[in-house]
Amino acid sequence: MGERILMFLLLIFSSLLVVTARTANRDYQTLLALKNEWQNTPPDWERSNDPCGDGWIGIGCINGAVTSITLSSMHLTGQLSSEIGGLSELRILYVFYFSLVL
Repeated sequence: MGERILMFLLLIFSSLLVVTARTANRDYQTLLALKNEWQNTPPDWERSNDPCGDGWIGIGCINGAVTSITLSSMHLTGQLSSEIGGLSELRILYVFYFSLVL
């Protein structure tokens, strides 16, 4: 009896850990638009197609939604376009040492 309960709890617990961190499509499209406006983006932004799941440098996510962009000292240049408004869950935008045109 105890083994069954233990197995059941283990099954429930392990299923809770299997949560996908895929980026919401709208957030992904917004990040792509921003990336196209910026120069010198981190190399992993070119190699990966899932900013939340594969963890783009400087991009923070919760449940597939982009919640933070922290791009300090990366020597990025470019324009901060109105596209950023598409990130509805964005709470932190930190772009220190970013040559930015508004």
